[in-house]
Amino acid sequence: MDNLSRAQNKENEIKIENLKGTFSGFEKHSLDVEKELKSTIDQLTDLMNYHINNKSNPHNVTSEQVTIISDPSPFQDASYSGDNYPMGISTFHLSSGSVGYPSSYGECLNIKTTKYRFAQFFFHAGNRDDPRIYLRHWYPSSGWTEFITVPSSSDLDSALAAAKAYTDDHANNKENPHSVTKAQVGLGNVDNIQQAAKSDFDKHDSDNTRHITSDERKKWNAAQLFKITADSGTQKINLTSGTFYDALKDVGTVSFFGTNAVTDSPSKSSLRGMQLVGQAGIGMGYAADASGNAWWFYYNGNQTAINWIPIESTTGAQAKVDAHANNTTVHITSAEREKWNNSQLYKITGDNGTRTKLADGTDLITLPTGFYYASGTQVKNNPAPNDASWFNYDVVETGMGRRTIFAWRSYDNTLWHATTHTDGVFKGWKRVLTDVDISATWNMVTLINGAQQDSTYPFKFSVVNNVIWLRGSFGSLPAIGTNIAKFANAPTQLVDLVVPTVGSYGTARFAFTTEGYLRYDGVNANDPASVTRVSFNLGIPLW
Repeated sequence: MDNLSRAQNKENEIKIENLKGTFSGFEKHSLDVEKELKSTIDQLTDLMNYHINNKSNPHNVTSEQVTIISDPSPFQDASYSGDNYPMGISTFHLSSGSVGYPSSYGECLNIKTTKYRFAQFFFHAGNRDDPRIYLRHWYPSSGWTEFITVPSSSDLDSALAAAKAYTDDHANNKENPHSVTKAQVGLGNVDNIQQAAKSDFDKHDSDNTRHITSDERKKWNAAQLFKITADSGTQKINLTSGTFYDALKDVGTVSFFGTNAVTDSPSKSSLRGMQLVGQAGIGMGYAADASGNAWWFYYNGNQTAINWIPIESTTGAQAKVDAHANNTTVHITSAEREKWNNSQLYKITGDNGTRTKLADGTDLITLPTGFYYASGTQVKNNPAPNDASWFNYDVVETGMGRRTIFAWRSYDNTLWHATTHTDGVFKGWKRVLTDVDISATWNMVTLINGAQQDSTYPFKFSVVNNVIWLRGSFGSLPAIGTNIAKFANAPTQLVDLVVPTVGSYGTARFAFTTEGYLRYDGVNANDPASVTRVSFNLGIPLW
């Protein structure tokens, strides 16, 4: 026997000894109870005998309280109503013909304190050799109880003897009379069979067919433990109703099938597919129906439905290609290509054929070929730098940084031209003079800010050969520093003017600004208050 078998046998022996101790304790307990019960009965018997032998009227019973019923005939029937019994203590004898009592002969002792407190004792006649006493009670609503026996000392002795005999017999019974199981005594894991020999254990331990190796466990644990198909290799999920979304959203990577009764199917026939899941709530996959149509699909955690995207088939793709190839509207011919290639491919206007507005800060001398417009103060290198008028610009490049630029001031049709030479060297602006510029045409000056024309010698101007000529008079001189006229032509630098005054001998000072304003700067006369007008007759170069 090996060490394991000996250890198990030893454990079984210990548990059996414990059971013996338990039964021994039970036997001792039974004997102790028997002794205690016998002692109690002996004490009760002594008390009863003492009470019986006490002739000193311990209860102080009076003669009135003890009544011998003179006519016991109604009481011979035990069912006679207790309400008819006299109050107090009474007695009567039973003779032949009595019914319902423990015996036909005997004595009855009645103790009735109220109609609700009534007890009756029955004693056998002395010649019956039966010392037992019987007791019953009466209650008006329920009547008599059954007689019960008050055991005698001999009854108690017999009961004790029977109990002891039963206990002794039970203690000596080794046949498991209570059907105690091995599990109840802690032997549930012990087999009722002979233990195998060590050689058998060694043989089992070396059986590599039944046992797995560490490498096998590692290999199998690293295998596809999550099933994506049924055991037969067919799809794992089969749907005939419901939605693909509800069936797929929480199951991970899986194969599936659904009939056309699935409400969110993209197909009119049955559909088979595979779902791939990278994380909870996000899925994608592909599916194909019985007609060969295919889709890929996806859904995200914040979506409540599957998004189906058709996958183009070869036949479908070819049909679309053929339809596209035959579409003469979207395709061009060789003649059209040649015609359009010979057209103006470089855009020089906007898509609507108008000039392109220049962004603020654009440098005019860097513009590519095209037609543009801008406010003169919003671009760099404008021919009139401080002029906010609208200008139109035409630019033509010739390569190597060379370009020709034309600038028109829109409101008066004044034209400038400029060039950038090789490598973009700017050659400056040149104003183009027109016949208007070189003809001696006098024009009325429009006065502003309160200055008034003189009716006899009106204030006029003329521009000839890039010189502006001023002649005439005006009165009502404004405050010093006030502009009195605005000209379209302006000098390239500020020009100070001095003209004579009329009404009081002296001169008046003016300034012609680069913005084209004629500004009044003050008067120096013998009596400035007497000055009625000023008189111009001079030319101012504009270059």
